[in-house]
Amino acid sequence: MNVSDSRQIRFFRAVEQSPSAEAIYRLGEEFSDWGEDAMALMAFDVFFSQLPTLHSVHPAQVDNFLRRFERYVCLLASVVSHEISLLPADPHVRKVFGIVPSADHHFTTTEGTFLHRRFAHNRYLSADIDLLLNTQLKARLREKVLEEDNIICVARAFSSQCTHVVLHDQHCRKKDCGHQHWQRSSLNATLYNAKVNLHLQQIHILDSMFSVVGEYKDWHSRVTSWLHRLYEAIYCPIYIEGSVPDLNWNAFRNAAKCVGVVREWIQKAIEYLEPTDDPTNDMDYLMNVIRVTCLHTALGGQCVLQKYVSRESCCVPYGEHLALEDNNVSLDIVASLVEFDPTSGVLALHFLLQNGVGMDLSAVCDFAEEICSTLVSSLRPSGDLCPLHDLLVPRRWIMNSDKPVVDRDIIHGFLSCLRLLMNILRSGRVYAQFALPQPRVSFVDIILARMCRMLCILGYNVRDIGLSKTIAETLLLPPPEVGDKRNLSLQNLRQLANLRRQYLDTILALDSGSASTDLVHLVHKNSRYLTRRISPRIPQLFFVDAEDISQQVKRPPPF
Repeated sequence: MNVSDSRQIRFFRAVEQSPSAEAIYRLGEEFSDWGEDAMALMAFDVFFSQLPTLHSVHPAQVDNFLRRFERYVCLLASVVSHEISLLPADPHVRKVFGIVPSADHHFTTTEGTFLHRRFAHNRYLSADIDLLLNTQLKARLREKVLEEDNIICVARAFSSQCTHVVLHDQHCRKKDCGHQHWQRSSLNATLYNAKVNLHLQQIHILDSMFSVVGEYKDWHSRVTSWLHRLYEAIYCPIYIEGSVPDLNWNAFRNAAKCVGVVREWIQKAIEYLEPTDDPTNDMDYLMNVIRVTCLHTALGGQCVLQKYVSRESCCVPYGEHLALEDNNVSLDIVASLVEFDPTSGVLALHFLLQNGVGMDLSAVCDFAEEICSTLVSSLRPSGDLCPLHDLLVPRRWIMNSDKPVVDRDIIHGFLSCLRLLMNILRSGRVYAQFALPQPRVSFVDIILARMCRMLCILGYNVRDIGLSKTIAETLLLPPPEVGDKRNLSLQNLRQLANLRRQYLDTILALDSGSASTDLVHLVHKNSRYLTRRISPRIPQLFFVDAEDISQQVKRPPPF
């Protein structure tokens, strides 16, 4: 008996014992490694005939499932696309699909097999049997991937952390909670990258199917949905879960191909994105513009986003009361995120907060934080000629070195937007203006804490007494007394110092118990800048210039 026959006998015996046995998948790998593609396909198809329930499965087990399922999908896609040929003349192909040759150069299909059709003659020429096999395998590919996608969509491993657990460090008693329940102290870059990896693998699986099956009727909605999910995995609503600087490209299986697929999806998504005729849906469009643009900045690639949102069909106007040259909110959002234009960003953020209904609160706060990151080089906390020295900032804010010097009026306009946002978060308006995930109250609380933290970081770095007063009032703290803004009195300096201590204490309290190393204290390498360490919990980052900071913090994709 030859080795191939021996493998086949072992396979059929394993199927008799248990169709989902581990041995069947391993035999599928053996068949594939030896080039017996028809038998490999049969083994994988039997193994995945019953997909597991993954709702509460550990992320590592989900990753193992995706790795295996991807191998099945890629093999099936290769056959459908004719990259791998399964010919009726091959005895293995005949055995697997029940194809029987006849004397007159025809083929028949055995009753009860994959290709047999009831109430049909089931007699084919060679070309016809090839077409039938391809059509049926294509349908099978689509069916299995969509079945798997529906299971994956409710798996906890893909969801964010439960805000109740993060806020209160207590067990969540809600039975149907679809979120992860890691303790605050366990949230680190490893978990963050593991979740991003799962999203990238699933997107790659879907794309393998789309590339050979084609763009069917709900293709665009699935692409948009998964880009939304990937966005939430990279730009976590709960800031202590991780952020873009934590991305570790070595932690992603087949990273170059997966990121390449996402870049293609971003390109397609932005081409399809347009406001509808119903103005009430403009906010959905603008939220998608924020998500897609942020993904583009995180993952890189070539995509001229401004070109697409500048189209007349993509224009969301500010309204007649604002006499603006471009008068396009979506264009200003992209300009703010891609070109680091805070003026456009403040205009767009104010529009969203004044007019938005049913918005994504996390996306709006991400947008606000990206605008905030463009202002840091203008704060000059040390009062020295080096604008970045002595800054206390999240690493995400300093990933790009070409941030502009911003006029004080722009910073004040941004703080006015933050005051409006904080007022919304503290009132019942938040439930009317934003579409909030469950549990809604805890989610609002975690976002409120995030915005307070951002304001405290700004307040710690600001030396302008007028801006400091605005920040203190927004945080409901006693504001400093403002006299001569140019020549600060000793009392003013003491008030600023006290506020800075309060802000630092608040920041450290909000980050307490977290494994995240989000914040850094920037210190210039020049020996004349003598700067004490702010806190043992906040590492110092020594730099020569802005480009040096960017190189130390940013990890661009190496492909």
